[in-house]
Amino acid sequence: MAALYYRLTNTTDPEERLEDACLWKAMHDQYGDGITLLPDGARAPREGMMFGRTRHFEPFAALAAGPNLDYWRDPGFLAGISREFHLCDLEEAEERVRLLHESGRDAFVKACEQKLMTLRIPVGESFGAAIGDMVWSFIDKPDSLLVQEYVAMRNERRFVVIDRKIVTHSPVAWHLTPLSRAHAIEGAGLPIDDLHYDSPRVTTARFDPHLTRRMIAHVERVAAGMSRPHAIVDVAELCDKRIETIEFNPCQPGMFGLYACDPRAIAEASQALLPDDLLREVERRRAEEDPFPVPEEETAGRPAMARFPHLFADPGAVSSEVSRAIADLDFEDEPTGP
Repeated sequence: MAALYYRLTNTTDPEERLEDACLWKAMHDQYGDGITLLPDGARAPREGMMFGRTRHFEPFAALAAGPNLDYWRDPGFLAGISREFHLCDLEEAEERVRLLHESGRDAFVKACEQKLMTLRIPVGESFGAAIGDMVWSFIDKPDSLLVQEYVAMRNERRFVVIDRKIVTHSPVAWHLTPLSRAHAIEGAGLPIDDLHYDSPRVTTARFDPHLTRRMIAHVERVAAGMSRPHAIVDVAELCDKRIETIEFNPCQPGMFGLYACDPRAIAEASQALLPDDLLREVERRRAEEDPFPVPEEETAGRPAMARFPHLFADPGAVSSEVSRAIADLDFEDEPTGP
């Protein structure tokens, strides 16, 4: 029978470990017994759906993200970029880097395989020296590398898009976690949604609601044109103040960094990732948690005083009953010392 799973990751990175725990907590709050926890060492299921991090060599895993996303061909991604890029094999990539260097520009090279390799190759450094032993990963592989001009950027921001709607977003800063949402408000009195960091390494934020609105508008245009309804979209501000899409990845909850994104919002929206038959099964399991559910028609629209009259009885009478119950308890004296 198909089921919904979440697989925890046994990582020692403090931010990633906290993010994983926060998202699992939010998913359990959302689905209850309808979602099953898998330990880090468990194999990914082939049926149903699994949230959490994936591993290499799990080609048959039942993931929310679906098959690989060739984002460089996605109309939503293409609508969100202004920079030129080229899809190349190994030989073509070397030539493209050479041409960029001849024009005085640094190159940025990225593997098409997710998280395999990213390189900035400045003018004066050869393609071969930069790629090193990674060259063996691209020999005789067509369309395996993306080459583009390196562009300076700042104020990177991550957006979680589910069902073409922005669910939550956060500055990209390495010290941020979901706990930072409350801390930003309590500590600075400012919402995290309007804080921006010049780079992921800095810890001093800048409050700029106008920049947030511009980024939201940009991502909404990207989401409207995406070939899939779900994606993780990272954008940044270029030096000329243009907003540019810089990352475009599959939406696999638990696989992407949260930073200060809202885990509860992701958990609530994740229902849109589930096929209808799996969602019905999850809801059935969740309903079985309460063996004596109160019919909805008996509670809808009724005030608490009508539904729970014993809680709103004469306060004096309730207090007397509580006092008598406490007096009837038999407490043994605890030792106070040797």
